[in-house]
Amino acid sequence: MTDYKNPGPVEQVSTDVADEMVRRLFADGGPDPDERILFPSVGHGEFVDAVSRHCDRHGLEFPEAVALEAREGLVGEIRERFDEPSLKVRHLDFLASLPHLGEFNYILGDPPVARLRGLSPEIREDLAMRFDTISITEQSRDEDLYLAFFERGLAMLAPEGRLVFLTPDFTSKRGHSAVPDLKRRLTTFQIEDIDASPIESPFEQVELDVVITTVTHAEPDPEYASKVDFDGVQEALTVPYDIGVVDIMTQDPMSFYPDDNVHDVYLSLERNNYDAAPVRARDNKRCIGLVSKAELTGADAGTLADNYINEIDESQLIPITSSFDETLNQLREQRFCLVGAKDDVRGIVTRFDLNSMEVYFHLYVKFARFEIGLRNTIRDYGINWEDALMDAGISWKRVKELREEYSEKSEVTQDVLDTLLLSDLIKIVENSTIQEEIGLNQPNLGVRLSTINNLRTPVAHYQPLIHTMDTTTWTKQRTLRDFSDIYKALNRCVEKFETRNYA
Repeated sequence: MTDYKNPGPVEQVSTDVADEMVRRLFADGGPDPDERILFPSVGHGEFVDAVSRHCDRHGLEFPEAVALEAREGLVGEIRERFDEPSLKVRHLDFLASLPHLGEFNYILGDPPVARLRGLSPEIREDLAMRFDTISITEQSRDEDLYLAFFERGLAMLAPEGRLVFLTPDFTSKRGHSAVPDLKRRLTTFQIEDIDASPIESPFEQVELDVVITTVTHAEPDPEYASKVDFDGVQEALTVPYDIGVVDIMTQDPMSFYPDDNVHDVYLSLERNNYDAAPVRARDNKRCIGLVSKAELTGADAGTLADNYINEIDESQLIPITSSFDETLNQLREQRFCLVGAKDDVRGIVTRFDLNSMEVYFHLYVKFARFEIGLRNTIRDYGINWEDALMDAGISWKRVKELREEYSEKSEVTQDVLDTLLLSDLIKIVENSTIQEEIGLNQPNLGVRLSTINNLRTPVAHYQPLIHTMDTTTWTKQRTLRDFSDIYKALNRCVEKFETRNYA
């Protein structure tokens, strides 16, 4: 099992490559004496040497610098090699919880190449908790640590600051599964260059193409795509937005101790809108049980230890690796779930957590794929959309208006279907032979297509997706089970459309 903090022999960047990267780092002049530079994983100090050579050539003072290194042996080596008073070498892992280091005008490095598949599940989970570019799902195990280096480095870059990294080539369609998030993140910065021309891979043990990426913390150039070799970026920006329980849970939830006063605990749960919360041992913070707000109602004396701590049932737990589908299935039976293990609770997820921005984004993309799929299916079957709409009760006048609206947009649309609303597309399907032939009727989906459409409005306008924590209701409130049924039907449709599996 690989330990990314101690991966074995450290690949060294050549002097020519290091000098080229420093040239790009200081392309606009500098560094000035009051500017700061960060070496996030200093290794053997090739970049420190390169910055020192640059300063000597241009008669500049070595800037205030911070060099981080997770490998203790290399920390000692760097401290012995460099006699720079302004260089602070610290034994810190760049991807761990860092002390406040402030912002940096320059960030320079070659992040370690380490695939997540080689890391322990515990390390992978820990990284996913802190970095959006690292996912916890099984299909994303080809992600690489350099993605998290980019994410943290960009976050620590001062306004007008510049970052230069040497990494595997992430610009092509050969990129890993989490690369799209990196590309989205980069589009909010000024991409100066992504260049493979001056270098060969320094990573002897890994056969891959590498690039030097230069990014400035400034407003992006809207024409960056024409200036930078960024193949496949459009594809990356439209990739399905998948999420899991780790994306919607409350991380490190509020917890209590056995000697806490029951009245105080109840008020705290009420103020924070918690149904329940973990109870932890004071000595080691290990989770020892669960306290329920309902059971504390009316209690005003004593402590949680007075028979108010419930053992955590397996049904109340959900693994931190759970997908969104698995989370929905679990919440169908439970108002809330603790995320993690009995003695290691990482978070809490409730039915109301489905009303979160992450879920809206996920569903927005899902509905886009659904709508595109409906259009393509209608085309595949050659359905007369005009007849179908009139069979649905739409007047000939309105059908004529739809044709005229299309004619005004025909230069940028494939056909009239591109201009129809989702509700119109559903009417066409429901009033044609498609519905029965490809199994889009209620018995096969569980809900009507029009019911799926009813969920699109709250998704588009960020209205509540779940109206109640209750499992059932006698009103029109949307329960978790209602939402889950619609979501499953939506997934079935998208799968049929995108695989052309209409049978």
